[in-house]
Amino acid sequence: AMCVNDLIVRGFKPRAFLDYIAQEKLDQDKLKIIIDSIKKGCEIAGCELLGGETAEMPNIYFNNGFDLAGFSVGILENQLYPKISEITGGCNIYGLKSNGIHSNGFSLVRKLLKSYEYDIDVLLKPTKIYTECFDIMDKYQNDLLAIAHITGGGLIDNILRVLPCDINLQLNVEIEDEFKWIMEKGNLTEREMLSTFNCGYGIALIFRKGFETDEFEKIGSLM
Repeated sequence: AMCVNDLIVRGFKPRAFLDYIAQEKLDQDKLKIIIDSIKKGCEIAGCELLGGETAEMPNIYFNNGFDLAGFSVGILENQLYPKISEITGGCNIYGLKSNGIHSNGFSLVRKLLKSYEYDIDVLLKPTKIYTECFDIMDKYQNDLLAIAHITGGGLIDNILRVLPCDINLQLNVEIEDEFKWIMEKGNLTEREMLSTFNCGYGIALIFRKGFETDEFEKIGSLM
């Protein structure tokens, strides 16, 4: 999901995925679960799992530990994002909902779970794959200027990465559910949360100044 979402927000359609799995000792049952999950993700993303590398590495991994990595290739068929030269102050930021904390901030979450309880199934929801971005690109091709995939660095850092260096942002996000639990139990400020987690929005959409819509949730603006 992380690999293909990074392609999608630039306008690339995922076409192929390769994986790398290393274990202390090859466990066929565990491998089947992992590979079946990767196949499901590829189906959602519309790309092919071409294969990859499997390695047995004793004395490197212990206690049934394993390493998993991936690599995805996409094709640019239309517009490349972001449209840096067209982004100005006054542009509105809209968000597409995440389905959980996705793949960032787990060091803190694991630390909190040593002292507090929370629904594990909620915390371990697989990262959402945002193929709907392509429909948004087609529908709003004249007004959509940038798309940010919210990963490490949270909403603040990931939105700044798609902006010109002289543009800043102001966010208005209500922190709820598992993010509120993390904020309270971790004794974090709102800015720390916005700089670490997606806080409920896995994708940020930046539209041209003057454009407004009720189709998405407005979460901020550019300054």
